[in-house]
Amino acid sequence: GVHLIDPSTGEYNRPFLEAYGVSGLAILLRGYVRVQGIMVAPGNPKGIGGLSDLLGGDVRIVNRNPGSGTRVLLDLLIEREAERRGVSLEELRRSISGYEICVSSHGAVAAAVASGRADAGLGIEAAARAYGLDFIPLAEERYDFLVRRDRLGKREVSLLVEILRSEEFREALEEIPGIRPSDGMGEPVP
Repeated sequence: GVHLIDPSTGEYNRPFLEAYGVSGLAILLRGYVRVQGIMVAPGNPKGIGGLSDLLGGDVRIVNRNPGSGTRVLLDLLIEREAERRGVSLEELRRSISGYEICVSSHGAVAAAVASGRADAGLGIEAAARAYGLDFIPLAEERYDFLVRRDRLGKREVSLLVEILRSEEFREALEEIPGIRPSDGMGEPVP
């Protein structure tokens, strides 16, 4: 699965096919939508309401690894906030306690917040709820599937498409907090 936002356009996934020179080798199949936001302890003891509450002050975060879709999104949001404030991106990053502490999954972010090692971290709502955390939504992202063109006729890919298009999969997604089906699941992204 792929969920990378292009900072220059705000578009998910497709720009990277051209950027990495794989548009002739692979296609994107439409997936689903999921909510990214800030995971916080139950009751939100630090009173975090959004990104600006992570800047300066006494809030400790845990970050995602560089290159992950969540980290790219956070860096884009920080960049926009830096522009809004008229300060440098690096200055704003330095003001975030824990920005340099990275983990490699949404579950690891949730575990760090649940254990008290961090006050907050960016991730998906499903991980926050699985750990009993509160969640402040920030953005919706497209989660699509990258498939090599030479694999399109293969049984495994046909099965993936069948699952993505099925009513059972749609219903299963609707049961997961912060994830919802999108129109055209399983169809090629234009």
